[in-house]
Amino acid sequence: MAELEMLFSVWQTSAALSLEDQVKRLTENYVSLYEVVATKNVQLETKVMALETKVAALEAKNIELETKVEHHDILVEKLARLEIALQRQTTSQLSVKNSMPRTCREARAADPYR
Repeated sequence: MAELEMLFSVWQTSAALSLEDQVKRLTENYVSLYEVVATKNVQLETKVMALETKVAALEAKNIELETKVEHHDILVEKLARLEIALQRQTTSQLSVKNSMPRTCREARAADPYR
């Protein structure tokens, strides 16, 4: 904004200044504007590099989290299967304990160490 004000002030005072003075002033304003733009450019490039670094770190973190979610899902599925198998085993053990063998063969099959 300051650059535009400088340029505007040049045009306002152009009537009072000689042509050489106007060219000198325009040159000074151009150099000043160029320096400001160059400084802003460096600042923006620095910010872009910092943001690119953050994006790379976030992408790596995202991949790590996705892997953990996949492993979590696998573990949840395995746990559910184990719980079902345990429930079935417990149910079958209870039914075996509650039933009286009718023959010696059934007794030996139910408890071979007897």
